[in-house]
Amino acid sequence: MPKRHRLTTNGTFCNMVINNSFSERVTSFPYLFSLITDNTECTDDIRGRLVKGLGIGAKLKKIWQNHGIHISTKIRLIKALIWPVVVYGCERWTLKKDEERRIDAFEMKCFRQILRVS
Repeated sequence: MPKRHRLTTNGTFCNMVINNSFSERVTSFPYLFSLITDNTECTDDIRGRLVKGLGIGAKLKKIWQNHGIHISTKIRLIKALIWPVVVYGCERWTLKKDEERRIDAFEMKCFRQILRVS
């Protein structure tokens, strides 16, 4: 039988027994494509989202480099394909200044890439 995972956010320890086996205690786990951690910080989740957004942007490199596609179309592609992946689950984020700067830098990187600005 697979082990069940449990996470407590208030620091208390509890034993859960399911079918005569103890559940494993974890510090983080993915849930609905978001990363839930025991310290309730969102830094790892935000970084993971930005990496996923960069991956999608890398797959669209030929579109970004195509001179026949208008810049406004490329911006619409960023808003439709990349940005939803990056901000998925952002309703539960508690942003710090560092994360805000990281998200702003990601956005600027996307725009610099389609405008071909180094």
